[in-house]
Order: sequence, then C-alpha cells, then structure tokens
Amino acid sequence: MTWALTKSLDPDDPEIPFMEEDFKRRKSHPNFKEHIALEREVLAAGKKFKGQFKTIVVGCGVTYGFEEDILHFLFKMGWNNKQSLPVLESGKNLVPLIHVEDLAALVHSIISDFPPRKVRYIFAKEQRTSTLKDIVKAISNELTSGKIERISKNEIFLLDNEVTQDIYNVLSTNLNLEASYIDELNINWHDELGFVESIEKYIKEYKEARNLNPLRIFLQGPIGSRRHILAKRLSEHYKLQCLTVHNITDLYITMLKKKIEMLTNLEKLKEEKIDKLTTEEETEEEEEVEEEELEEKETLEQLIEKLKEIEDNLKINFNKLDDEHLVMILKEWLLSKPCQNQGFILDGFPNTKIQAQALFGTESEEEEEMEEEQESEQVSYNKLLMPEFIFSMDGQDKILLETALQHDQEEERFEEDDIIKAISLYRKLTESGESVLDYFYEMGILPVQINTEHDGSPTINEIMEEVIYHIGPLRNYENLKIETLEEKQLREDAEKEHLLKLKQKQDDEQHSLKLLRQEKMEQWAMMVDLLKEEEEKMLAVKSIPIRNYLITEIFPTLTDGLIEVARVQPEDPIDYLAEYLFKKNPSGRMLAPEYTDEGREKSLFINKFARILNMSSKTHLV
Repeated sequence: MTWALTKSLDPDDPEIPFMEEDFKRRKSHPNFKEHIALEREVLAAGKKFKGQFKTIVVGCGVTYGFEEDILHFLFKMGWNNKQSLPVLESGKNLVPLIHVEDLAALVHSIISDFPPRKVRYIFAKEQRTSTLKDIVKAISNELTSGKIERISKNEIFLLDNEVTQDIYNVLSTNLNLEASYIDELNINWHDELGFVESIEKYIKEYKEARNLNPLRIFLQGPIGSRRHILAKRLSEHYKLQCLTVHNITDLYITMLKKKIEMLTNLEKLKEEKIDKLTTEEETEEEEEVEEEELEEKETLEQLIEKLKEIEDNLKINFNKLDDEHLVMILKEWLLSKPCQNQGFILDGFPNTKIQAQALFGTESEEEEEMEEEQESEQVSYNKLLMPEFIFSMDGQDKILLETALQHDQEEERFEEDDIIKAISLYRKLTESGESVLDYFYEMGILPVQINTEHDGSPTINEIMEEVIYHIGPLRNYENLKIETLEEKQLREDAEKEHLLKLKQKQDDEQHSLKLLRQEKMEQWAMMVDLLKEEEEKMLAVKSIPIRNYLITEIFPTLTDGLIEVARVQPEDPIDYLAEYLFKKNPSGRMLAPEYTDEGREKSLFINKFARILNMSSKTHLV
C-alpha cells in the first residue's frame, strides 16, 4: 500500500512497470504514511551505523498460502459453495502476489548473503502478476461454479464480516511491478508458475491448513442394521449430504431440470444484455458474454440429451436405473464441488465388488490426470471418490429380523418373508467373495466393523459415539470458530467424559468376556470330571468278573506262596515261588495233559490208539 497512489511513469503508456529504483517516487495510501516514515528511518539508521548493522526494505506483495489472509474471504465463500465470487469493479487491476514460503525464502536469502549497499529496496512478488479478475476466477473455478460477479465498493462490505477496509484497499490497488533483484537470487520457488496457474495446489494447501478436507463416509450393512438411522444422524452432525439409491436419481433429475431452465432463460436474455453494452469496456464484456453463452449453449444441448437418456432408462427398468446409469450419475454427483468441498455420506451403495470398481475405480482419462499425484503410490482407485471412512454394520440374523420388523426402512414397511430373503441374499453375497467389502479389502482398506447388537435404542447413541470417535471432529468453519475459555472447558470436559465412557464400555466388555470365559472353563472342567467318573464306573463294572476270578482262583494260592517266600527268603525267590505253586496247585490241572491244547491233542491220539489195540486183541481171541 506504500505504492497505492503512485502516478504512472508515463501517462501515455500506463502499462510501463515500476522498478525497484523508483521507490523514492512512490506515494502511499493515506493510512500508510507512517509506514513509509518507518522505512525511511530504518534506511537512515543503516547509513548512520554502517559498521554495526545493515538495512534494506522489502516491498512485499499480497501474501497467500496455507490458512490464507487477504484472500481468505474468497476461499471461504468458494468452499461454502457460493454460486459466484465477487470481483471489485472491473477487476482489471494488477495485484502482485507472493506465497508466504517464497517470502520466507527471500528473507533467508537476504540474511545469508546480504545485498550490496547500493540495493536499498527489493520487490517481493511472484514472477507473474495477475489481475484481480483472474485471481477470483481461478478460485471460483476450483472451489465453486467458476462464475464471478462484479460488485461495487459498498456491496463488498456486505458480503462477509471478514472483508475490512484494509482488504478493500489492497484488492483495489493497481500496481504493475517488475522485480529485478529477486530474479538474480537462487531461490527455490514454492511454485514458479504462480497463483493462478497452480490454484489447484493452493486450494489443497488451504483445505489441509484449516482442516477442511472433504469428509467421505460409506455405510454398509444388511436390512435391520439401522444403517439409515446412522446415516441421517451423521448427516446432521457433520453437515453432509446423504446419498442413497432412492434419492440420488431424484436429486440428479431435479438438478438437470434446473440447469436446463436456467440456461434456457439465459439464452433468451442474451440479446437484451448485449444491446445494453455501449462503451469500449462493455464491448470487451460483450465478447466475454458471447463466449460464455456459447459454452452454455453446448452444455444445454448435452443436458437435454442426458435428461432424456435418464428418463428413458427409468421407463425401461420399471422406474429404477440400471447399474451403469446409476454409477454414472452418482460419480458425477460425487465429483461436484459441494461433495469435493464438504464431502458426502454413501448409504448402502455400492453393494457388490463390480459396482464398487465401476464407481471408485479409475478410468483411462482419469489415470492420465492423476498419474503425477499417484506415481509414488500404487493405487487403482480414484482418490477424489474413495471413502475415507468405511463402516460395516451387522448383527445376528435373529436380531436383524426383529429390528427390521420394528423400524421403518427408508419409509417403507417390509414383510417378514421379504426381510428374511433380504438377509439371506446379503449373507450369500458376503460369503461369495464378491461383496463391496471384498473390494475394499483388495484395495488395502480395512472397514470398521460395527456390532449393532450392543445398542438397541432407537437413537443408537452408543453406535453414534463409536462412529464419531473414529471419524473425529467437524471439518467446517463451525469447528474453527474461536472458543471462549468457558466453551473450551466445556468441550474438554465433554471429551474427557466421552473417553471415560468409552473406557468404561471397553472395561465392561472385557470383564464380560472374562466372566464368560471363566464360566465356559468351569463348565468344561465339570464336564471332564463327569466323563472321568463315568469312565471309572464303566471300568469298575467291566473288572468285576476278573476280580472275582482272581479272588477265587489265584489270590489264595498266590498269597500263601508269597508268605512262604517271605518266611524262607530263598536265594532265587521267583524260582522258589514257581516250584511252590506247582506243589500247591489245588486241582493239579497244570500237570494234567489236557491242560494245554497240545496235551489234549496227544491225549485224544493216545485214547484213539488204545481203542484200536483193544479191538485188535479181541479179534485175535475170537
């Protein structure tokens, strides 16, 4: 602003830029006279104390980057999806800009290698200087509709509370500056192309600095999982649009009809608008209007054709879109500026791996556009569409059935047979390996599993708390407002209470699992004891005949033999016991030939031979 009222070097050629050597000729804005006085005092001190310190003045352009400063109200309006961004008057004034990192690099370079004493003033600006109109147009193209609106000085202060007199003064200044010294420095520019050419990069930087990255959420689960209730509550909490198979078609058709109506009206007003343009400036505006209207006419034809295609497909498929058209309109909707700024909630679609690949996968053209961003990451999905948070809600089939019978699903009541069939189809799809969850697993993304059985309340407060815990705080300007000490204390207390509740819930679950495990172990031990007892009883029953035989036939003689061995204590007790048993055999069967199979055979043979001899002797006698 110290150059704001400086007259042109050549009135006949106002485009001649100011050089750094012209700093003595400058004339500041009335509010910056003290600023110039300070600069002169600093330079004078450098001359007065030559041996003690060196001084130089850096004339800085409008700074931008990260959270943004002067241009912040434009970024904010664009992020909030305003249909058009304001341009002060004609917007043809040149506004020198510089990124804060480039300014820091310049200051560091000056300190490291101080310029010669003759250099007393340096411009700090980008190599390219853009008009205010180009700056606003670039922001609008990237954050909202791409439209701009010319407004007067009085109107600009009604737009936003952040628009101050200082901001107006800066943006209304027209300065054509040529920086010569900065070009000689070996500065690693943040981006050599400048603000307008690299606006996409700076929009991303702005969103990250203010935690305004889009919040993309996907909810999946069978009927009865109360997925729709959670989607509605998340939509209200995070101020996000919830998209379902049922509402996306209506939303898209309504949007097409509004665009067609608007562009048709613009076409009718085209000639009236052009007739009012008479000055030389307005002639240039006429050319711009014609170019814009030509683009709008082409877009109008495409919109009419697209609407007809959608309506025809609905008729063919009994008022439902096929997967191809559903994916097409959903992808277009998700890539719209509101969804790319704030985010979205996808409720229940896609269901299958094929649908997910069609919606989230990259097409050939998209792959070329995203090649530079993803060259270091091996991904096969569109980062602008892929949900950041994926929640899979599920429970036991019996509980899902009961819940579905008690709650309306999508404002529609289902019969019990239909619910059972829907749950069965969901289970088959899950087990087939072709579900949407399988797609996320293949992409290396792990969904958060939500067991809906733990929260049977209609408001699902516990599930809501768990999901919010995973997602985190709001990502909008409500989350960025300045807190009072009381509000901060209340928020911290609420967070502590929430963490305590979660910890208590985890402790209760662990305690319940521990008790359940202990109960199972006790049941198992009791079962093992019963089995052992039954086995012992069976063995006892089976051993009774053996015991009786041993008691009656073996133990009496064996006991006497052992007593005799203990009394005599022979050198070979085993041999002595064996001889004793032979002597004391009660029945003597062990010595009888019939006692063994071989003995019986020999006995039979002897008896047979004896009979033959007996018969032979009788024959001789006769």
